[in-house]
Amino acid sequence: MTHFGFPPSVVTLRRKMFVFFGRMAKNIAEGTGSNYTLSENEKTAVRIFEKCLALEKSELLDSPSSDAIYIKTQEIVIVLKNQELRIINGKYSYDFNLPPDQCEKMRKRFDVESERRRKIMEEKIIAKTKRSLQDILSEVNEISSLEETL
Repeated sequence: MTHFGFPPSVVTLRRKMFVFFGRMAKNIAEGTGSNYTLSENEKTAVRIFEKCLALEKSELLDSPSSDAIYIKTQEIVIVLKNQELRIINGKYSYDFNLPPDQCEKMRKRFDVESERRRKIMEEKIIAKTKRSLQDILSEVNEISSLEETL
C-alpha cells in the first residue's frame, strides 16, 4: 500500500528524515534555549559585562549596522555581537557563545543603561541652554539699560 502515491521505501525514508531533523532541532533548542545552564566561565563573563556596563566611566557604543554593542572600560573592551561575547583585556581575548535568551537580556540591559545615560546628557544640555539663555537675557537687559541712559 502506498502513502499519497509514494512507494513504501520513500515513505519510510521521509519518516526517518522527519524524525532525524526533528531530533536535531530539539537538540539545538536544548543546547541554546532557556534550559541551557551557563558554565562558570560564562557566568563570570556575564558578570564582567554587567559590572563594566554599570561603571559610569565606561564608554558605550551601539552599532546597529553590525548588530554589535561595545563597552570600553580602561583597557578592557567587551563586544557582544549576535550570540558571541568577547572580552579583551589588552593581552588576552576570551570568546563565549551564549544562548540567545542570555544575549537578549544583556542587550536589553545595555539599551536601558544607554538610554539612562542619554537622558542625563540631554538634561545637562538643556540645563546649559537655559543657563545660556538667562545669560543672554541679562546681557540684553544691560544693553537696554545702557541705551536708556544715553
